[in-house]
Amino acid sequence: AEKISNMDVRQPDKTILLSPWLDVTLSNPKITKELQQRDPRLIKDVLKVAGVTYAGKEGMDNYLVNPILGPIKNLKNVTLYIGTYDILNPDAHTFLERAEKENVHIDFRETEKAIHIWMTYREKKQYASEETYQDIVKLVKEVKKNED
Repeated sequence: AEKISNMDVRQPDKTILLSPWLDVTLSNPKITKELQQRDPRLIKDVLKVAGVTYAGKEGMDNYLVNPILGPIKNLKNVTLYIGTYDILNPDAHTFLERAEKENVHIDFRETEKAIHIWMTYREKKQYASEETYQDIVKLVKEVKKNED
């Protein structure tokens, strides 16, 4: 979305970010051991290795690898879902703070005590997963309705 926002092309009508991994370095000091213990899905040390592998030749400083570093001034229609027990939560807040400083509106939807990608837990009926899923469906339908 960041790259497209700086190109002379039509931007997406809506960008929906679900528990996004915005900083592959995982260097945010707010990603604490306590937060790690609350998120059974993600393991910080494993993700750090995956981040280095994912970065490859591009390197960790390239915003295409590490979106938190990218240009955001032209981003529009972004909705971000994050849970408070997701280890990626602190970086989502860092992203939101940066967006606010640059006068970029992010529709930030945070679910208390929800882990990484909790919206996929619909069958288990955990973490307000059904409500979140229906909210996402509603957003997609609104985009579709506006296209017609």
